Amino acid sequence: MSGARVPIAFLFDVDNTLLDNDRVRRDLVQAINRIVGPERGARFWELYEEIRQERDYVDFPHTLDRFSRTYPVETGFPALADAVLSCHAPRIRRPRRANRDPRGVTGTTEEGA
Repeated sequence: MSGARVPIAFLFDVDNTLLDNDRVRRDLVQAINRIVGPERGARFWELYEEIRQERDYVDFPHTLDRFSRTYPVETGFPALADAVLSCHAPRIRRPRRANRDPRGVTGTTEEGA
């Protein structure tokens, strides 16, 4: 080995630990239905699930692309894309609470973690 430093990346899965996914989904359903109506809103979520199965991960940009090809003249598409892609993480984070471990070390943990 040469002793050269190699960058390391840590990836964290925050699914329903740091983010309240139920609230995210509920807020998005309401926003999408308000923008494109309940019928097209339901179709958005069908496309979302199809793509999630195909790719094995959530891919909103690809979902939006497929939605726009399904409804090419949807006038609400710019607002839909904005609502889906601009989900504000600070607003959907789980509340923090003080935590004291048995050694007396104080820290914070995410509620629900």
